[in-house]
Amino acid sequence: MSESEKNREYWIRKYATSESMRRADVLLLPWENFREGHEALYPTGTSELFHALSKAADITVGIAVSEEKFVELSMHAKSWRLGTILVYYVMLPATAAVLATEISRTIQGSEADKVELEIIVEGHNGQCISIDYEGPAGEAIETILDSANKCIESGDLTVEPIENPSE
Repeated sequence: MSESEKNREYWIRKYATSESMRRADVLLLPWENFREGHEALYPTGTSELFHALSKAADITVGIAVSEEKFVELSMHAKSWRLGTILVYYVMLPATAAVLATEISRTIQGSEADKVELEIIVEGHNGQCISIDYEGPAGEAIETILDSANKCIESGDLTVEPIENPSE
């Protein structure tokens, strides 16, 4: 877990695909310079993850590159790679719930028993922390949520309090 300079503004400046990137609760981010000749690549399954997140209530999802630049790369391993996901802190629990379902659905009956992903959690004023996870599928979501909460408790990530609309 570490601070990340690659906040939403970084990705908007780099790819500037649309205004919807700025408004998305969750951004699916590419692997940068992973293969020569490809500026940005996504792991296989990104399209399915995008649709699963999009179907979830109250989550707006964006992909950081245009359709023309969107390329999925299939890698053969006993790990399921989810890539990099940028999420507003307030949307982390809902995003984590969808991820848990997708991990369970995808891993079931598969040789893959490990998950690899990076979650960049965006707090107040674009401040971000990056949580890299590589490990057992069954521990991924709990580990990520625990790490994010520890950063908030320690002050490494500041978040705005959620206002109660009934007040």
